[in-house]
This record gives sequence, C-alpha cells and structure tokens, in this order.
Amino acid sequence: MAEAWPDEAAIVQQPVGQLPWGHNLVLLTKLKTKQARLAYAMRASEHGWSRAVLTLHIELKAGEFEPEHAGKLNFYLSAVDATMRGEHDGPSIGILLCKTKSRVIAEYALRDTNKPMGVAEYQLVQTLPGRLEDSLPSIEQLESQLEDSSEPGIRHKARKKTPRRRRP
Repeated sequence: MAEAWPDEAAIVQQPVGQLPWGHNLVLLTKLKTKQARLAYAMRASEHGWSRAVLTLHIELKAGEFEPEHAGKLNFYLSAVDATMRGEHDGPSIGILLCKTKSRVIAEYALRDTNKPMGVAEYQLVQTLPGRLEDSLPSIEQLESQLEDSSEPGIRHKARKKTPRRRRP
C-alpha cells in the first residue's frame, strides 16, 4: 500500500471527516445542498477555520441579493442602535455583502429606508493586497475575538458591568 501511494497526502479522509462535529453541525444547519456543504468543508479544513469563522463565512449571503435581506438588515441595525449605540455615536451603518446583486432590485429595496445601508458584491480571494495586509487584523486575531464573544450572533467589545447592590 505504501509503495502504491508514496505521497501520504494522497490518502486522507474526506473534508467533513477532518472537521470537528460542531463544524459539521454548522454545515448541516446552514447550507441546503451537499455541494455547498462539501465546498465549505474543504475550505474550512484547508484554512483551519474555527467554528466561529466557518459560521461567519456561511452567513455572508451566498447567493443573489433579495429584497427581504434589506428588511433583516434594517432589523439588525435597529437592534444594534437600541442596545449598543452610545450617546455621542452616529447611527450604525449596514453593509450587506452578497455574491451577486441586481442594481435595480437593490435600489428599490433600499429606496424608502431611513437608515444608512448599502449592498455590495463580494469575491473571495486567497491573499490580500500588500497595502491592506498590514492595516487589517490577522485571521487569528479575528477568530480569537469571535470565539471570545459571550453572545452568539452579537459581536461587540465587552463592557464593564456595574455591580448591583443587594437589598437587605
């Protein structure tokens, strides 16, 4: 067997077998097709993504922009402004990243909103341009911040809590 395949990398488990069970649960619950699950499993395995990073990648809109995405974004912006915005902060800005978008549909969907929102297409790339590489946090720093977050789905800096007085 070893003589037939001298390259040890030639015989490995499928990508889903190389991932922890929690990663597989994310793939099963967030993605509808087997092809999408396998593609994300391969990327997660190849790049060593944590479960939080895998979830973040899946939560990017993996398809075309749809008008209901603007409604969800409006909801999230309202929640963030109501719970996290400080007295001197401006309104939160929402940017919805989609694989593709129709300019006409996006314009109609955002036309009557009063919150600052935008829709943009994204492209996944393997490396960053040199001028951006030094000015952005590393993947490890982002993963650490995502994993340290106390509430799933809400990413924010930890705030100091004032101790409550106990009643006698």
